[in-house]
Amino acid sequence: VVTTFTPTLEQKQLLICIFDWRMRLVAILCALFAISYGQAIWGGGNGTWSSGGSWTGGLPSDSAIINATGSFLVSINSPVTLFTSLTLGGSGSLPNLFINGSSLAVPTLNLVSGTLTVLNGTVSVGGKILVNANGTVVINVVSGTIQSLVGGTEVAKGQLELIGNAALANSYKIANGSALLLAGSHTASSCQFSGAGTVSLSGTLNLANDADCSVQTNTFVLAGGFLNSTAASTAEFASLVINGANSTIQGIQVQATAASLVSGSLNIATSASLTVQGSLNVTTSGVVTVMGQLNVLGQAAVNQGTLLL
Repeated sequence: VVTTFTPTLEQKQLLICIFDWRMRLVAILCALFAISYGQAIWGGGNGTWSSGGSWTGGLPSDSAIINATGSFLVSINSPVTLFTSLTLGGSGSLPNLFINGSSLAVPTLNLVSGTLTVLNGTVSVGGKILVNANGTVVINVVSGTIQSLVGGTEVAKGQLELIGNAALANSYKIANGSALLLAGSHTASSCQFSGAGTVSLSGTLNLANDADCSVQTNTFVLAGGFLNSTAASTAEFASLVINGANSTIQGIQVQATAASLVSGSLNIATSASLTVQGSLNVTTSGVVTVMGQLNVLGQAAVNQGTLLL
């Protein structure tokens, strides 16, 4: 026996109302989801991250862009977690994102212009730190840490300058025509530099705990820098260039495919050694002073400067 149910007009109207109510609820929830997890853009001027009124699209939790025109300060005073990415800077924008005694966690950090300052805080990037700048982007670690857990740091365009007291970790890839500038005083338990760009050390790089440092970029420049270790670490360079003020190698075993002194001086301390597999060229009036050990497997050419053994 087949029973056929034919709803009355009132029942049909009730079913339509219920369906229409459900669709409206779905639309409302989707709108709320889009607001909560959409892209938020900083409106400009100084302020704190947690000020929802400063953001277009509401307080960010998915992705955030800070690229307003001019110079301004955005402070993070309480923990921030983003699900996708953070972009700092843009054309005509010079922001200073200040992590003040707190933390920032994000999968991808895009640096275009401005400064990222860390004071008694932490920045944890699950994937890659990507620099794509027309000029120089600055990371200033006064105290605290900044680290990329998986993807490392890539300078695809422009310059990244590290000042303060950063702990270098993971890998750094520097594209052709780009540069990583190491000022301040930094410590590395391990470091890998690669790419066709340049790494320049004008501050101090301390290799700790028998750290190994591999520099396979186009050029590593000691620009008045201090390369130091207290644990007999080793550093390998494809091309080592001394260009600037007085530079020092201390407590470390340095190996270079080729080395040259363009300007300034290089001091090899008693506890250090420099082994050049190819040629060592002293091309200016600079001075290479060897208190430790210098091994040149190729040719040592002193054109204008002085080699003191």
